[in-house]
Amino acid sequence: MNEQTTTCEAAAEAEIVAAPEVPAASAEAGTPAAETAAVDAGRSLLERFLAAQARYLRYRALRRAAEAAKAEFPELDFDAALDDPDFVRLIRAGVDPGAAWAVLHRQELAQDRRAAQARSSAETRPAESAVRPAAAALYRTDPKKLTRQQRKELRRRASRGETVTLE
Repeated sequence: MNEQTTTCEAAAEAEIVAAPEVPAASAEAGTPAAETAAVDAGRSLLERFLAAQARYLRYRALRRAAEAAKAEFPELDFDAALDDPDFVRLIRAGVDPGAAWAVLHRQELAQDRRAAQARSSAETRPAESAVRPAAAALYRTDPKKLTRQQRKELRRRASRGETVTLE
């Protein structure tokens, strides 16, 4: 049982405890006015109790529906969503918590969906020749930066038939 459920139960109990007392038997007991007042107070107490119980049961059903919606929307946080007045308005109108959350976050969901599609299409696309990781040869010795003496030495070695490689 989490803190939110405990708070809801405590609020329902406080509402019931704060109910006015049913008048006890007094000297006027037995008079129609006293009996009517006792019945009215009892009826009021019962109606408040039933209303509090109905609100609590509705809250529990909404929490269960939100937990079920987490399978589709893992980022849905029901407690945080209850701070959003638009979310509460949709819930009061009878919209499922998952659907209400999706409506309010449709732009974020669309961006996430587009990003996922881009990733999946990039993974399935064949590599193009210009974007391969080893497209060009890498030299440790840049021929442009050789001195005149080094170039002369390489030419002499090549003229003798040696295979010259720059590393």
